[in-house]
Amino acid sequence: MRCLIMLIGLFSIINSGDRSGGSQGNISHHYLGRRSQPRQWTPISHPIGTDERYSHATVYDPDDDLVFMIGGSAGLSGRRIPDCDGYDPTTDSWRVCAPMAEPVSWIDGAYWNGKIYIAGGYTSSGGASGMLKIYDIGSDSWSTGADLPIPTFAYVAVPLNGSIYIIGGYPASATSVQRYDVANNSWTNATSLPMAFDMGSGVIIDNVIYLVGGYNRGSGQVYTDLVVGVVSSTDPDTISWSLGDALPYANFLNGTGTCYGQIYMVGGFMNGSSATNQV
Repeated sequence: MRCLIMLIGLFSIINSGDRSGGSQGNISHHYLGRRSQPRQWTPISHPIGTDERYSHATVYDPDDDLVFMIGGSAGLSGRRIPDCDGYDPTTDSWRVCAPMAEPVSWIDGAYWNGKIYIAGGYTSSGGASGMLKIYDIGSDSWSTGADLPIPTFAYVAVPLNGSIYIIGGYPASATSVQRYDVANNSWTNATSLPMAFDMGSGVIIDNVIYLVGGYNRGSGQVYTDLVVGVVSSTDPDTISWSLGDALPYANFLNGTGTCYGQIYMVGGFMNGSSATNQV
């Protein structure tokens, strides 16, 4: 299995084999790929649609080996956009996909069984959306699912066994974990986080969720430790949360991906103040 980490737009990381998280910083339009062998960053082509974009969702489709960049904010204006662009890493080419039903930013996405799930987001009116937007890759079309019980943005989304977990976020209860059951089109509350969390990133490996970096708006704290959640094999709403290893430095607005069981923290705001290019 190859391992390709991609920086799509700004501080948004995806890898071919796992999932993604996205975040925001100074406006730029970097499109880079980093292969595990050789270990180097190389430029990739730019999308056909809106180029300068941030706080979008970047989602990997492992069945078709495609990467999707969805929604976000455009350039210095910060205008929310509904754009969807698909990238083929084999041919280094982009395609324009059908746009979302609403323009939103500060979103994350999760892939499950041919579809991408985008929950909530920051709307053009300045509030949190409760809409669940579902993209069918095969038909290039969008539909909606049951609304989020708690509208939110700046969350982390991860998929597991037919469930999509929406973790933390703002301005919802930032400790909330909302689980969407794909088969039943319904939401339940999973075990809450031990602390408020937004503007971080995360991945899932097997049944273990890893939250990397992040921010507590109430206290102003930028997190310095991994947050680890083990999902029960018998009850998908039961998650055992704990603190994991210390990060190299406090960080938020970072990207995260996994390759060969390793977790990569890319970019972000080191110690909550300065944008960094460290990996």
